[in-house]
Amino acid sequence: MSDNPAVQATQSLVTQIVSGYVKKNQVALADISTVINTVFKSLVSLGKAPEPSPQVPAVSIRQSVRPTHVVCLECGARGKILRRHLRESHRAKWGLSPDHPITAPGYSQERSAFAKKIGLGRRASPRRRRRSSSGPLNIDKRERTTPRTDYPLLSPARSSASASNWSAMRRSSAAN
Repeated sequence: MSDNPAVQATQSLVTQIVSGYVKKNQVALADISTVINTVFKSLVSLGKAPEPSPQVPAVSIRQSVRPTHVVCLECGARGKILRRHLRESHRAKWGLSPDHPITAPGYSQERSAFAKKIGLGRRASPRRRRRSSSGPLNIDKRERTTPRTDYPLLSPARSSASASNWSAMRRSSAAN
């Protein structure tokens, strides 16, 4: 026998439990060893956390992505997007690659087509310069040959105008 008091206590409990079970139930002589082993393992595992059994996915990983929907591997829920339904540990738990879709491919194509239709994802077209009617451009110097006086911000009167004159000028140009 072992010198460990915990093992001795467990062995004495096993003998009491098995003898009580054999007295009340008919057990074949060949099965007594399995009963003793089962009781001993049960007593040893008391107080320990049970080992988690490997979870089986609701559907196979291959079948979890369909053109119209995506299926959650844990509970079998279907949806176009499972982003809010899933937790961060979902990919690690099931051994999924980082590029495994959580959005249905058909839904992604619909959204992509809509975005392209409204103009998202295109490069900005270069802005065209407006031609002004206030005077011709000097092509060599790219300057105006005649200064614009109809635009109050470029007006020479701005520097000498007081604040009240300036607001009056702005009102009059906005009215025109």
